[in-house]
Amino acid sequence: KVDKWRMEHGLPIGLGELPGENNPFELGLSDLVSLDKGCYLGQEMLARLARSGPLKKQLRLWESDNNILVGQRLIKPLQNRGDKKIIGKIISSFHDEEIGGSYGFAIVRIASLLTKEICLAEDSSKLVIKVPLGFVDSLDRN
Repeated sequence: KVDKWRMEHGLPIGLGELPGENNPFELGLSDLVSLDKGCYLGQEMLARLARSGPLKKQLRLWESDNNILVGQRLIKPLQNRGDKKIIGKIISSFHDEEIGGSYGFAIVRIASLLTKEICLAEDSSKLVIKVPLGFVDSLDRN
């Protein structure tokens, strides 16, 4: 129950949810970053990221009726072809025994969020993608 609550509120603090390849702006944690504070390790890099414009990917809460595993890629089918485009990756997963299925966090490409198409996992499990309540959306920065 605690994990579900913190995910719904956009708190990626669980094991593997703060991957080194993602920055705080992608994870919805920009309110926790001080660009005015005195010197600290990584400050210059964070300032460059804040000024660099729109991000390419963001953290999202997902839910599924199926059991989805960490590391699975999110895809969307391409129109007029049988091809699929990789649009993200599952970074955390919890099984919900009460209702069945699972939920967790995923990193999803922003261009795919704007299309409003249903995302599918590699095994064709349908996912519902949501913006966590506490997420500070970088799209609102511009």
